[in-house]
Amino acid sequence: MKTKNFFKNMMQTAAVCLFAASGFTACSDDMDIVANEEPQKMTNALGAAADTYNINDDKQSFTAENWRDQEAIYIYDGEGRDYTDSQGRTGYSLVNLPWLQGDKLTNLPNGFCDDITRENNWELVLNRCGSRSIQDNNFFVLYNKYTGTLRFFYYQPKNFQSGNDHVWEVTMTDNMARNTTLRYGVPQDRSIKDKKSIEQYSEDGTITEYTTPWVGRLSSDGLITPNSGWWAFDVDLSLYSGKGLSQSDNIHLQMRSWEKSHVSLSSLIAAKIDGTIEANVDLLQSQHLSNSMMGMVSKVGSMGGSLYKVVTSLETGKWGEALSAGINMGKTAANLCGVKTEAAQDIQGKIDGTVTLSMTGSIETSGSIEASKQTTGIVSPTFYLKDFDFSNAPALGEGIWNLETSPVVYYTDAYVDWRSEEYHTTKKWTRPVLSDKVGAFWDGMKYVGKKSPFGGVNASKEPCRGRVCYFDPTSVKVTLNPHVFTEDEIRNAKVYAVCGVRHNAKFGSTEGYRTAMDLGSSELSAKGTRNFTNRPFDEVPFDALSSYTDKMGKKTGVKFDAEDFNNGKYGVFGRGDKDYLLEPVALHAADAADWMPAYEVNVTLVVEHEGTPIVYSRTFLPKYEQMNSARMTDLTPEKIADSRPDNYVAEIYSEQMNHIKDLRNWIWRTIHPAYGSPYKVHQWNWSINLDNGRWYEIPAIEDKVEESFSQIFDGDPATKWCCRIKTRNASEAKSVGDSNRSVWFAEFQTNAVVSPVSYTLVTANDNSVFSARRPRTWALYGRESVNDAWKLLDKQETAAAGGVPTANALPHTNMTAKEYQLNPASASNMHYFRFEVLNTWDNDENSYMQLGEFRLNW
Repeated sequence: MKTKNFFKNMMQTAAVCLFAASGFTACSDDMDIVANEEPQKMTNALGAAADTYNINDDKQSFTAENWRDQEAIYIYDGEGRDYTDSQGRTGYSLVNLPWLQGDKLTNLPNGFCDDITRENNWELVLNRCGSRSIQDNNFFVLYNKYTGTLRFFYYQPKNFQSGNDHVWEVTMTDNMARNTTLRYGVPQDRSIKDKKSIEQYSEDGTITEYTTPWVGRLSSDGLITPNSGWWAFDVDLSLYSGKGLSQSDNIHLQMRSWEKSHVSLSSLIAAKIDGTIEANVDLLQSQHLSNSMMGMVSKVGSMGGSLYKVVTSLETGKWGEALSAGINMGKTAANLCGVKTEAAQDIQGKIDGTVTLSMTGSIETSGSIEASKQTTGIVSPTFYLKDFDFSNAPALGEGIWNLETSPVVYYTDAYVDWRSEEYHTTKKWTRPVLSDKVGAFWDGMKYVGKKSPFGGVNASKEPCRGRVCYFDPTSVKVTLNPHVFTEDEIRNAKVYAVCGVRHNAKFGSTEGYRTAMDLGSSELSAKGTRNFTNRPFDEVPFDALSSYTDKMGKKTGVKFDAEDFNNGKYGVFGRGDKDYLLEPVALHAADAADWMPAYEVNVTLVVEHEGTPIVYSRTFLPKYEQMNSARMTDLTPEKIADSRPDNYVAEIYSEQMNHIKDLRNWIWRTIHPAYGSPYKVHQWNWSINLDNGRWYEIPAIEDKVEESFSQIFDGDPATKWCCRIKTRNASEAKSVGDSNRSVWFAEFQTNAVVSPVSYTLVTANDNSVFSARRPRTWALYGRESVNDAWKLLDKQETAAAGGVPTANALPHTNMTAKEYQLNPASASNMHYFRFEVLNTWDNDENSYMQLGEFRLNW
């Protein structure tokens, strides 16, 4: 076969199979048999264990060099009488091999063996067919270094029936666990330290997975039954550890069966890459299969299309489509966890299905496997790696690719939350203190709870507060096995990753794996937090595609239903769809513990080998690291360019870093209001020293908090700051000899020292009706430290002689933005700001002033 054809079969495996369905009828009971063939002695010990004998070794009829050219093989079934070995013993039969173009006894799909050839990099590494060690222990094993697939072929004896539905239980030693199909990949710098945290591990430290055989069709009742003839199933050894397996490592095989009442599912996905990809989905429903399970499993069908998009989009430079395909794989193909059936139809109430876009398919039947039983009469062998032949497969056990380290998701000291407040009608304005109650400027405020995007205002129950996090693509560093790929192939590989949360990934669901890999808990403690209150849902923290013009159908404000967890309500909220959220914010009740969502990072690798793209994909759990928002200056554009990992697709990397830059700027630019002029004056009755000897005469007020100065910093132009009498600056009035010097003012600060290039004013929501209230003369001041003197950054007088508006005047229309440029030299390194309005177009001391929004721009 040509190499290109090899990838057709390879990607049938790569695109993943998820089975657990039914048995197959043998093609024929007739076999070509040659009687009393004289055995021939040879030195190749591939087939025999150290202390056993294999008739195929004697006859040199099935060797590492000629296996694919053979049409039949000797098996040891204890019944054959037509053949004798060199020691005069019988019990052998000659059976046709599954790739014979003729009659053979097989349960494999049509054409399954067409591309299983040495030319397509399949090598024979173990043969027990014909070995006298155990009767009916007739296995042979192939390995493909480009898929990392260890493929077992088993010849099941005739006249055997047990149970109605079957999978293979594969138990491996701990050293092999890093290569096998755990739900999440184990990076090179990690190991499974706490095996008790993963249900697949046994007390002796071995790991067990359940893999379904390759089968051609289901039986009439939709179940896999153990018909006689050839079977095949795969073990994934694709993760690259950087070292081979030890001779003491082993694989133990055991067929497991269920009774007819057990739920079965079948999904066959085949994809081929030979310039195009075709995805074929065959979903077969057994009589017991519930609609809920079928709906969940059917999502696997999108994987073929996603693979197609990955390859074709990267080949044509359409990186946006590749990113979209990665998101689709993340939400459907990376893992299918928590697949459930109706309790009445399933023995244990659930099947936890695991499907990975690695080189093999498996189903993890946690909860249900306990209801299965070992199939009696089927050999359950243990194969030691020391018995494998590495001469033609030197990379056996080393794997193909992996991450050097765990990907990283940063959590910041920034929080978003939502508040619903009540206020007394009249109260006195007291000196405010910046605290977590941003907007708490009024004495006597009463908090009745926090309003949640999930509904309700009960702060102790509803998800209303979340930490701002982001995925760091600079942490995705892929390593390829140089024993598999050439230097040029490694150099030209393409890598990208997507981080998100699947709908079925519940809070705390990854803790077992996080503990096992020493990744730390998803529960984090809050220190020195900055709070962003009542921010619009379409802002950067909830939108990982904020810089991306094509949102790929991902909507803003998508939430998964809040769930009860850890004695509180938790939920995830952000941009995505009903199945997947891209880097969402995890929200929890105000008094609940701070938990991260079940973030997963799906990494996709494309390697072009001999002109044909090979796609690898696997899901990893991220490491959580804290990033102080003031330190996000580390991610400058220059450092971003220098930090791109080798082979990471530049356009996708740039887009993901744009999100981080937007997030950084959002944190820096978001304004925290501090002090400002009150709404309405009753009398002048006291003064307060706000900073450094600057005294303000503060009136008693009839306050209207919904129109306080903080409203121009809330991100919502539909709200406004509306204020009547100015606040008098007593110290400044004395210094200039003007006892009536007064202004409307608002003081605020940013989260970090910034250098704005402009600012924007937005007119009020009823500006067209009350246009005389809009500012006419104003000034903006700034300083780096509270101990510095205010520095004038800009002053605007927008009325010419005769009161004619200049070009800088604010318009008459509602909620209309106008930008004003700053001198970069004078506006650099500012942290605190003061905005003063000296006059309105009404030009009356007793008039109202109003403004919709104030923004700083970088």
